[in-house]
This record gives sequence, structure tokens and C-alpha cells, in this order.
Amino acid sequence: MRFLVVVLAVCAGCANSLIGIDESEMQHQRTLEGGPPQLQEQEEQNSLSGEEFQRTREDNVLEGFGAGRLLSARIAISAAIGSAQGPTEMAVDKFRHTEFGRAPIMELGAMYVLPSESGAMNSRFIPRYGFEMRFNECNLQLTDRSRDFGDLDLKTAVVAFRFLEMPGRGRVFGFHLDAGFGVGESSFDKGAALDADDLLYGVYTRVRTGQASVIALGAGVDFYTHYGLCFSLDYRYAGAYIPVDWQESGIKRSDIDYLNASTHQLLLTLRYFF
Repeated sequence: MRFLVVVLAVCAGCANSLIGIDESEMQHQRTLEGGPPQLQEQEEQNSLSGEEFQRTREDNVLEGFGAGRLLSARIAISAAIGSAQGPTEMAVDKFRHTEFGRAPIMELGAMYVLPSESGAMNSRFIPRYGFEMRFNECNLQLTDRSRDFGDLDLKTAVVAFRFLEMPGRGRVFGFHLDAGFGVGESSFDKGAALDADDLLYGVYTRVRTGQASVIALGAGVDFYTHYGLCFSLDYRYAGAYIPVDWQESGIKRSDIDYLNASTHQLLLTLRYFF
């Protein structure tokens, strides 16, 4: 009988302990529900493993960027600054030692991204296609053995077809490839070397440049944020051969047909998606 009493007492104590634990958990739950958002977020973080928590954070960034619209058509505007390097020889047709140096470049653009197929949201890779219209300007200095021949002001308008990877689940980085075609308008301002040659030889040099076709090929890496912004680092080759009318005292030089204003460009781009 005494043994039975002891067993019953132990069972009663265990039951009271379990009830106390349940009440404590209920009280903790009520505290979380009525507590500040930071406490609830901390509890959710503690309940997840490290990998699950990281995935949740990435999904939140994705949602903030507009995950619900990642598969739909998008419009973006952009602005870019960078550097353009011209050819280091034969910038003037048939003159080996002429070159265009490095110059700053500025660009504005607008892009339309085509809708994507449904179901791609579940993947980490969302291929997208789009068309971009961009306008840029740079001022290239023409030299011959360091002598200043003048400045070529080049403005281009290009329509490009772009393949881009937008962030899927668990991603914030992407890349893009593009190819485009456009036109370039230019003007040439004589430099000190040509003015000196005019005085020395008693001639008047006039350089007129015409409209040129432009081919652009590029690639870059993208970093997407949850504010709809995208930062890109771009490399681009822009091929442009500009017809030129080079006259000395009214007589056209037959040995100069064009200026090679092709450039290698490195651009830092800020793009906003609507």
C-alpha cells in the first residue's frame, strides 16, 4: 500500500510539471502574438535552420523586387557613365600613327522586357528577352604622335536585342548579353596641330564628318535589389567607321576616306524597373 501511494505521488508530480510546461508555452505564445514585431521575427528565425533562414531572406528580397511581376512584361530606364577607348593606330584611314584616346562616355536608355513563360518562378534561373533603346555621347581626341589634330564629338542611337537573367528563387545576381545596330552623328573640331600646319604650309584644312552606321556588342553582370533597382557593370564594343571629307584649301584629299571611331567601353549602369 505504501508503494502504491508513492507511485501515485510521483505521477501527480509529473502531471503538474507537464501542465506547468504547457501553461508556460501558452503564455510564451501569447507574449509573442501580443509582443513587438521584432520579437516575433526573432522567434521565427530561431525556429528555422541556417539554410532555411537564408532562403527566407532571399525570397523576401525577391518579393520586394516584385516577384509577382517577374514573369510579366517590364519597362526599365537607365543611366550610365564610363570610359571609352578608341583605336590606338590608324584612326585616320591609311595613317598608321593616328589614334583616338580614352574619353568619358555618358548614356541614357530605356528597355522593354518581354513576358516570360509561367512556371519559371520556381527556378533559380529566369531567362528573359528584351529590346533596349540607348543614346550615348563621347568626345574623342585625335592625335598623331601626340600632336593634337582635333576632337570628334560622337553621338549614337542604338536599338539592341538583349538576353538577360533576372533573379529567380534564391538569387540576386544575373548577367546579360546584347547586340544592337544604330546610327552615329558626329562633328569634328580642329586642334592645335592642324592650325599650326595651316600656318606653316599656307593652306586651310577643313574636316567634315558624316553619318555612320554603328554595331554594338556587349555583356555584363547585374545586381538586383528589392527596391526595383539594378546595378550593372558592362563591357561593350561599338564599331563605327565615319565617312570624312578632308579638304585642304578646297581640295579633297583622296587618301582619307573615313575615321575609325570604334571604341571599347566600360560602363557602370543604374537601371530602375517599373
